[in-house]
Amino acid sequence: MRCPNCGRETQGGAHFCGGCGFRFGNQQPYNPQGNMPPKKSKGGIIALIVIGSVVAFALVGLLVFFLVSHFLGGRISSEDAKAMDGTWEFVAATIDGKKVAAKDTGTPMSFVFEKNGKAIYTLNGESEKYKWEKDGKLITIYVEEDGKEKGHTAVLSDNYFTLQWNVNGKEMELIFAKQGTDAADPKKYVPENTIASSQTTPQTTDGSSQIKKNTNSQSNTQNSGSSWNNCIGTWKATSGTAAGQEVTNPDFLATFVLSGDGTASQTRYRKTTSGIWQYEGGEVTIIIYDAEGSSYKGTVSGNQMRLSGDDGQYDITMVLSKQ
Repeated sequence: MRCPNCGRETQGGAHFCGGCGFRFGNQQPYNPQGNMPPKKSKGGIIALIVIGSVVAFALVGLLVFFLVSHFLGGRISSEDAKAMDGTWEFVAATIDGKKVAAKDTGTPMSFVFEKNGKAIYTLNGESEKYKWEKDGKLITIYVEEDGKEKGHTAVLSDNYFTLQWNVNGKEMELIFAKQGTDAADPKKYVPENTIASSQTTPQTTDGSSQIKKNTNSQSNTQNSGSSWNNCIGTWKATSGTAAGQEVTNPDFLATFVLSGDGTASQTRYRKTTSGIWQYEGGEVTIIIYDAEGSSYKGTVSGNQMRLSGDDGQYDITMVLSKQ
C-alpha cells in the first residue's frame, strides 16, 4: 500500500506510514511528540506586567494628588502666592451705601493667605482656616456654611481687595488692605469728617442706620427709674432663654456695660465685643459689633433690665440686674 502523503510503500494493514507517520483513513499525520499544546510566548506576559505597573503608579499618583489637594487646599502658583503674601487687615466697610472706618466698628479682622491654598481668617483674636484661590484680579474664599462650602468673591486692586459678605441677610462690602502699605490708610476709603464723627455715630454691622447718642434731657419726660442716665452702668444677666428654652450654661448669658458716650460692650463666653446703645421712647437698644451683628431691645425698670434679641443663631431673652 502506497502512502498518499509521502508515496512510500507500506505493508498492508498498517495504520500509520512508516515514513511520515500519516494515519491511513485520511486523518491528521501522526505527531511523534504527542498532542502537546504549543508553548506560549513570554513576551506577552512581560508586556502585561509592564502595563500593570504603569497603571498602578498612575493610580498612586492620582491618589496622592487628591489627598494633597484635600488636606492642603488647591494649588497656588508662585506668582499668586507672592501677590497675596502678608497680612491683609480690615480697614473700611460700606453698608447701605455709607462708608465707615473699620477701627470704629470695634471688630478687628484680618486674612493671611498661605501658598498651600489655605487662608487664615482672624476675628477678635480667634482664627479659622478657609480655602482660597486666585484668578487674575478675582480672589475666591471658600467658607463652610450650613454644612456646605460656599465661595465668597473678592476683587483685588493695588494692595487691597473688596469682599462682599452677608451678615444677618444684609450684604456688606468689606475692604482689606495689605498691612504696612499706603492702602491700609482708612482715609483712602472713608471721608475724614466721617472718621472723626464716627466715634460717636458708628455704623452698625447689621446694616441699620447710624444710632446717635440721645442728648435730650429725658429725665424731664421720663421717670427716674427708666431714664437714659439710669441705663449707664454695668448690667449682668441672671437668667435667660434661647429659642424658648431656659438657659443653663452661665457663659451663654451676657454682661453689658453701657457708657455715657453712647458706646457699649458685651462680655459673653469670656469674650468682650464692643458696640453702641441708645435709649429712646422708654426703650433701650443695644447693637454689638460681633460677626453676627447681634442686636437687642428692651425696657429698664429701676435696677432691672429685660432684653430680647437675635445673636445670629437664636432668638434670646435675658433678664439683667444692675451691678
